[in-house]
Amino acid sequence: MVRGKAKNTNKMAKSERQRKAARLYLTGKTQYMIADMLGVNVSTICRDLADVAKTWKDEAIKDISLVKEMELKKLDTLEAQAAEMYESTLEAKWLDIRLKAMDRRTKLIGLDAAIESKVRMDADLTHGGNININLLDADCGED
Repeated sequence: MVRGKAKNTNKMAKSERQRKAARLYLTGKTQYMIADMLGVNVSTICRDLADVAKTWKDEAIKDISLVKEMELKKLDTLEAQAAEMYESTLEAKWLDIRLKAMDRRTKLIGLDAAIESKVRMDADLTHGGNININLLDADCGED
């Protein structure tokens, strides 16, 4: 039983260290400064920040998925209502609303993303090709 308590204490200590490291990193401290402040190796801070970034990314993906789901339901309702109105009135504006809803759905689920990505990549390359360094791609080494 003591072993389980030690494991929980280590997890809590790691979680607290990661929270502190993330807060310090967001205030502009370098990984070396953070490691010194928290009394651990810089590779530990590198891994901690990578873990935190992955957690944030995973949470953001869940949030985005929920928003997408809600928006798709709204579009389904809008399109169904526009279809009913068109059938009863035969007014072209209801077809236009349906087409706009379909276009919005296509963009929301990313069916046109491949085309947009290529255009964005081509534009980046013609304008100096800015490189975005991602914390998740860091090589953390060993302690």
